Amino acid sequence: MGQRHGLVLVVEQDWRVGKLIRANLEALGLRVHVVIDCDRAIAHVREFGTDLILLERDAQEMEILPFLAFLSNQ
Repeated sequence: MGQRHGLVLVVEQDWRVGKLIRANLEALGLRVHVVIDCDRAIAHVREFGTDLILLERDAQEMEILPFLAFLSNQ
């Protein structure tokens, strides 16, 4: 039986942090997409789906509530 590689969506405004997170998760065998805002995150989920979302904790500038509302309707 083949091993499934999950798709992780990282929503992170700082490209350096996103790059570090991607490298660490890819080392675990996961597929990782990094986006810089919630609009791009919504587009990604619509196109590719996702198994896990890592959302920047201190995302004051991002429109998080519409993103969470979108996810709750999926």
